[in-house]
Amino acid sequence: AIAGGAIAAGAGIMNMARSASGLADVRSAFTTLAETAGTSSSALLYSLQQASGGMVDQQTLMLQYNNASTVMGEALAQRIPEAMQYLDRIADATGRDVNGMMDTLIGSVGRLRPTMLAQMGITVDATTAYETYAASLGKTAEQLTETEQQTALFNAAVEALFPKFMPLP
Repeated sequence: AIAGGAIAAGAGIMNMARSASGLADVRSAFTTLAETAGTSSSALLYSLQQASGGMVDQQTLMLQYNNASTVMGEALAQRIPEAMQYLDRIADATGRDVNGMMDTLIGSVGRLRPTMLAQMGITVDATTAYETYAASLGKTAEQLTETEQQTALFNAAVEALFPKFMPLP
């Protein structure tokens, strides 16, 4: 029994060490991405924490930012705090998980799949989003790059979230 307890304790310590190592890797990547974007990791993490209303732990916020930067690019990743404030209100109002909603937003925009946004209760017409954004750039929708299409979808998603959830307390 003592040997079994020692083995279990050893396994627990190994799991904690792996977890700590994983957090160090996440923090290192987050710091690099923040610096590449021209900000400090502490300032960026603070803005993410403020936007989430303290509802999301630091490691998850860093993971979400890292994922957003990889999937959507740096410029849109910088706007995650903007989206987070709306998603936090949706979570409060509906009892949904803000982390899952952020993953949905990042995945939808990053993969150019606006139908995924329906999971958050919003509908975005990609054609309209592309045309509107393209016009603001003096282009046609067909001339938009993938990054510009992502920006168009992100803008449309945030615009759809704002009137629906900003009036909440």
